[in-house]
Amino acid sequence: MIPSAAPAIAWILGSIASIPLCAGSFACLIWGHPARRPSGHPPVLVFHTVTDAPRAGYSHLSVSRFAAFIENLGRQGYAATTIRGFSADAALHSKCILTFDDGFSGTADSVLPILDRFGFKAVFFPVAGFLGRQSTWDVFAAQPHMTARQVRAMAAAGHEIGSHGMTHADLTMLPNADLRGELADSKKVLEDIIGMPVTSLSFPFGGWNRRVWQTAREIGYSRATIYRGLHDGSRDLFPAIGVYAFDGPDDLLGKITGKAGGNARARSRIMPHFAKGSPLWMFRSNYRL
Repeated sequence: MIPSAAPAIAWILGSIASIPLCAGSFACLIWGHPARRPSGHPPVLVFHTVTDAPRAGYSHLSVSRFAAFIENLGRQGYAATTIRGFSADAALHSKCILTFDDGFSGTADSVLPILDRFGFKAVFFPVAGFLGRQSTWDVFAAQPHMTARQVRAMAAAGHEIGSHGMTHADLTMLPNADLRGELADSKKVLEDIIGMPVTSLSFPFGGWNRRVWQTAREIGYSRATIYRGLHDGSRDLFPAIGVYAFDGPDDLLGKITGKAGGNARARSRIMPHFAKGSPLWMFRSNYRL
């Protein structure tokens, strides 16, 4: 009985996992707008999980591919800087920004030695309310988050720490009071840990709108990354290109140089919209549609 039941179980699990992808695909067809990089902004990449462990989904990259990409980036003469350290008046040539959403401890352990080898600095956006805990907000398997000690050490080493919210909620679905709490509480928690201002923000699930950004500005954030949605012309919003499991080192370098192949560009435009289905699958009682 068990062998015959295995295909049915696999089909059910696969169907469940496809729900956020289907919802995101539908949303992409209706509301899909790529975030275009305006002049005066460096290229920005957004990573999630960098690991060699088997992972479901697509928002992960192998350590070997990441290392090969960084080596290629260094060979091309690029320098990775932070959002906080980037000046709009600085020369853009050979500048890029590497960001890491969610703050998973395994990702930090994998990428920091590689970044240090080339003297690159990056921006890490941990979920402040999950420091030292396992994630419960993800559709896929839980991962351990960085500890406060790890966050403090990264900031001391010159990497930038930004906010990715308090609980990884879709900020666009929150009422005003809860929205302010997510943004203000995460900012305070991280600032207390690193002993310096936290002024950069990455919107969980890529969800943002003018209400969310205006509230963030009132709380004290000055810059943010966006990887979907219309750019409103603000120089404080940095369009970022997502990194996925099927990206090779050449694809990633092409996303930095602007010479990515047609397939890589198409995937970069479509994949961020898959995240739109996740908040619906992990719906919270305080969400408002």
